Amino acid sequence: MKLTEMFKDKRVRYGGYSVLMTIVAVAILIVVNLVAAQLDLKWDLSSNKLYSVSGETVKALNELDADVTIYALFPSNSSNITFKEIIEQYPANSSRVKLEYRDPNLYPTFISRYAGGEDVPEYSLIVVSGEGALERSRVVSSRDFVRYEFDYYSFQEYPVALELEPLLTGAIRMVCDPDSPVVYTLSGHEDYALPQYVADQFAREGYDLRELNIIQTGAIPDDCDALIVTTPKWDITPAEKDEINRYLSIGGAAAFLLDMMSAETPNLDALLAEYGLALSKHLLVETDASMTVQSVPYCLLPSLAEHEINGSLIEKDSRVIAMLSQSVERLEISRRATNIDSLLVTSGKSYGKPMTDFNTVEKEPSDPEGPFDIAVSVMDYTDHRNPSRMIVTGTTTILESSMNSTTGGANLIFFMNAMAWLTEKGESYYIPSKTFTNEPLQMSGAHQTFVFWMCVILIPLAILVFGVARWFIRKNK
Repeated sequence: MKLTEMFKDKRVRYGGYSVLMTIVAVAILIVVNLVAAQLDLKWDLSSNKLYSVSGETVKALNELDADVTIYALFPSNSSNITFKEIIEQYPANSSRVKLEYRDPNLYPTFISRYAGGEDVPEYSLIVVSGEGALERSRVVSSRDFVRYEFDYYSFQEYPVALELEPLLTGAIRMVCDPDSPVVYTLSGHEDYALPQYVADQFAREGYDLRELNIIQTGAIPDDCDALIVTTPKWDITPAEKDEINRYLSIGGAAAFLLDMMSAETPNLDALLAEYGLALSKHLLVETDASMTVQSVPYCLLPSLAEHEINGSLIEKDSRVIAMLSQSVERLEISRRATNIDSLLVTSGKSYGKPMTDFNTVEKEPSDPEGPFDIAVSVMDYTDHRNPSRMIVTGTTTILESSMNSTTGGANLIFFMNAMAWLTEKGESYYIPSKTFTNEPLQMSGAHQTFVFWMCVILIPLAILVFGVARWFIRKNK
């Protein structure tokens, strides 16, 4: 058969077209793979972006004003892809960050230089900034990369969250910031203790958090950048009141987080009154369902007032939860040099129930009406050269872990932004842990029926009909 006659055969033509299209498709795939390899293109398809760094980390890296080196203590034959994927994004997002891998078996002397006598396990990270006498370093232990919880049914620990990113970003910020604000928490009255996750966030953001018993020390230390006063079981002493007032009068800063208390607190009340404030001792009830959690009237979603502290929360349209709160009232008689600004505010449909005579949550004629301040900021310019700063909230529940989890970290951001404002540290940041979740696919009966008909019946039937039609058309050409 001649060559020209052979190409007239439709079987040869269709076969040639098929071979040509196959060759083109393979060539396209090869080119796409080569381009992707050169550009190092990757997509994190995990639901909680487990292998990606957050926008807060990228922002922190872009704001670095010093060079940082991350030494990753990975064995030479390491195959730990998860940690590497995350760590290698740090130098990729900032020219100031350098990453070096050091096999701990080959560099024991190097590790001991930064270990401080502590055991540093494999896969740990050493973050270093500066040189010589100005060098600052921090070790991020691989034991802390993953958070575990204990299962009392199986009596075994299981991983619940990846902590690597918040730990590493916090370490980088700490070594780049030579000045760590010193924050004291007042003690000596069986005071409400800051939750551990809040204390951990202080450490990550470079604060030096300490405890202070003024009854024992007699004075607030000179290095105190801010004082935190949380709900005491009994009143502070007159001497403590005078010392805190002295500290504030010379440009000090303090945060007061105070629940409703059954005990009388005349000294604490007098201290707040010095700055034109009082606690209402009324339980706030919200009737605007859009400003409550699941329509629970005392679980509040207050409005965020325009303020430096709330800026990042308003930008992200975040909300803060405050539960079982009292209001912070402004006294008619206050210092002219004192500016009081709202931070968290209830709606005009809210009202207060006096805790001294609390028989029903329903509104009564004598109940005061909103809006109410749940949290306020204070700037006192009595000493205009050293103005004092205060934050006062009518509840400590904003710090509870369950409240913070419900808001996706907004409660903690609010509090840490407040601390940054008090210490003039700049805007705070919050990087949540990446949780390991295996959520089952929830489908209604209607969805299951739809998926069955589409995937098992209709789509295969459509493919079959299309194939038969194509075969019939070709056969009759």
